[in-house]
Amino acid sequence: MLLDSYSSGGLRAKWLGAAFSVQLRLGELAKSLKANFDPNQPRDDRGRWTDTGSNSSGNSDTKLKNQIIKEVALLLARAAAKEVTFGPFLGTLLNLLDAAQILDEAYPYIRSYLDLPKSLGELQEAVSNPAKAYDIHHLVEQTAAERDGFPRSMIDSPENLVRVPTLKHWEINAWYQTKNRRYGFQSPRKYLEGKDWATRLRVGREALIAVRVLKP
Repeated sequence: MLLDSYSSGGLRAKWLGAAFSVQLRLGELAKSLKANFDPNQPRDDRGRWTDTGSNSSGNSDTKLKNQIIKEVALLLARAAAKEVTFGPFLGTLLNLLDAAQILDEAYPYIRSYLDLPKSLGELQEAVSNPAKAYDIHHLVEQTAAERDGFPRSMIDSPENLVRVPTLKHWEINAWYQTKNRRYGFQSPRKYLEGKDWATRLRVGREALIAVRVLKP
């Protein structure tokens, strides 16, 4: 019944128009994802790169990237949840994206973002298996740790390295810069200034739990 209600020419045209719009936006995403990712570059409290040390064009690219990621993830999640209802039109949309060779660029990032939380051991073991749409993350943030005098042997030790989805990596950075009641209404990054290794490691694990990378 519902499929019949979506079979009119007008609604089909709207779906095709929406598909073309997403195709264009994914094209911008594919270009943005090829840019270098610096986890230590300053960001605002929403996880976006700031203008510090970069030009306005780079900041605009980052805003566009984050916006597109959210829109595409939402689109695919909704489509998957309503596959029975929108099957034919989802097929049309995906075919368009595939024809433009864009889905191959965007899908790994969306798929990795949807990974279920893993144990710390699993995340550490995955470091030896680099993959597209995943980053190597330091549980204890490396820039702050080095600034406070911790040796690289500790910072880059296997126990301090985990593999996380790229988009989750962005969220982790946003989490570190967002004021948190748990840390005296300071950002975790501010709270950790001058703290010992064990405290930094604990907070690093809490960050992974907060963005659903690590099992509680």
